[in-house]
Amino acid sequence: MAPLQTQTRAQDEEEPKPEWKVTGEAYSKYAQYFETMAKDVYGRATGRDVAQFLTQSGLNKPVIAGILELADIDRDTMFDCDEFAVAMHLALIISKRGFALPDRLPLWLVPKSKRHGA
Repeated sequence: MAPLQTQTRAQDEEEPKPEWKVTGEAYSKYAQYFETMAKDVYGRATGRDVAQFLTQSGLNKPVIAGILELADIDRDTMFDCDEFAVAMHLALIISKRGFALPDRLPLWLVPKSKRHGA
């Protein structure tokens, strides 16, 4: 989608502000939440289930839909733990810290397991 392509490469290369970083502690917490979700035989949760989980953040449906679009890095509508962690982190920084949903996922927020040659 067009809005996801508006961020410049320079923004991708910038060092994230500390409040945007996913710490090891935060990832562990997100992984614990992920473990409570129903998953397919490949260990992935559906986008629908992730969306339902994110409603607990108090964010509205359009924002949740934007989060899911950004966090579903491989575009298969299924979320592994890394993609779920991205979704959770975006929901947290938007709902609790007042940040805006980015136009596209900054490279430094893409999990290493999803970078494919980046």
